[in-house]
Amino acid sequence: MEFLDALETSVRTSTVPVLVSGDFNAHSSVWGSPREDRRGELLLDMLAANNLIVCNVGNSPPFVRGASGTHIDVTVASESLAPRVRNWRVFDEESLSLHRYIYFEIDDGGRRPRLQTMENSGWQIRKLSLQKLEDAVKSEDGGELVAKTPIAEDIDSFAKVLERIVDKCMPKRGRQSNRRPVHWWSEELAECRRICNSDRRKYQRKRRRSGDEQCIEEAQVYKAIRSKLTIAIKTVKEKCRIELCREV
Repeated sequence: MEFLDALETSVRTSTVPVLVSGDFNAHSSVWGSPREDRRGELLLDMLAANNLIVCNVGNSPPFVRGASGTHIDVTVASESLAPRVRNWRVFDEESLSLHRYIYFEIDDGGRRPRLQTMENSGWQIRKLSLQKLEDAVKSEDGGELVAKTPIAEDIDSFAKVLERIVDKCMPKRGRQSNRRPVHWWSEELAECRRICNSDRRKYQRKRRRSGDEQCIEEAQVYKAIRSKLTIAIKTVKEKCRIELCREV
């Protein structure tokens, strides 16, 4: 398999620990599949030859089509990294795909980056004032950036200067604990997704209890709201793309 050959080459030539997660379209009991196939055997051989460890945990299938689910999405890591992969699980949320969301954490051993992340606060970029930006840049003489200090301290200094500049030219965004990390997401989309998740669960519960023939109505309701959500997301993303092009 060309893909496995290419992946093995990348793993062997990597100078750092490797983590790979994706659809391998391979079956093996090692990652939860009830059956074995040739692709699974080849993947296992490659993993063993390169000291890669499977990180999948639990019985929830990452790939669901209709009434059946399969375990073809696999997460693997280098032998030195695998023990730090924690809380691997499959989310029971609507992904608008046959593949479910996979979540896991990587334990950093208690270390934390020196830089403070700004993503939790953020700024209202649409209210950017170009004049204030120009004035803010001119007001920074760059003295902090040319000092002969270790590179990490230079990076910290640059981040602080950049944050001061941004603070002067656009207002900060209000903190919202449930806010989606994409600028085009909205409460309307969130509500549509909540309804979609609810209808999907109702459909799945009745299908497990009564079979496909007895849940036709629930299936139609779920498919309709899922289609509505898909169209709504595509529409708002396209609208934002057009607005961004105009601003540029």
